[in-house]
Amino acid sequence: YLEADSAKAFFHDAQLCMPCTVNQYLSPLGSCQVCPVWGQCDGQSFVSLVPQATWAVDEALEQLRLLSCPPGYILIRSHADPARENCVACPAKSYLLEQAKVRDGAVTGPWVWAGEQSSKLCLPCPTGAVCEGARVSSTEGYWRHPSNFTCPPDACNSAGDCDMRRCTAAAVDAQLVVGLGR
Repeated sequence: YLEADSAKAFFHDAQLCMPCTVNQYLSPLGSCQVCPVWGQCDGQSFVSLVPQATWAVDEALEQLRLLSCPPGYILIRSHADPARENCVACPAKSYLLEQAKVRDGAVTGPWVWAGEQSSKLCLPCPTGAVCEGARVSSTEGYWRHPSNFTCPPDACNSAGDCDMRRCTAAAVDAQLVVGLGR
């Protein structure tokens, strides 16, 4: 019985301890694995290229599996090849505020299977806003209510032109109270 040192993987067929290649990482279980597309590998370790993405070792596959992507990213899942799993950023002029997560094998939030169109899950940036992934900010003359990017209906005419003086968080809150009959 041979055992590999901490920087090498043991290859049973060859009965040798060998280092992993640059495009691989040494799994905690001692095998060389292909570097996931959402990371960087140096033959020993793995580093995620997506800040705040989380991952864990799938012991059955001896590979890293992506567990979550931060808001502003879509989780790409792959049954056949976990190295293809990825966090893909929303394109320019779009946003996502929800986080994608995998828990007990079920995925919640914005996700697709590898090979499917992912950018359709990102929401288009509203008029008067600047969007970058999970950040949505309003431009001068516009405002952003925490749950709504539009003015109250009575502030706008049928052409969609709105009186911005009536588009304030207080005006929306008052409108909601009136609408609820309070």
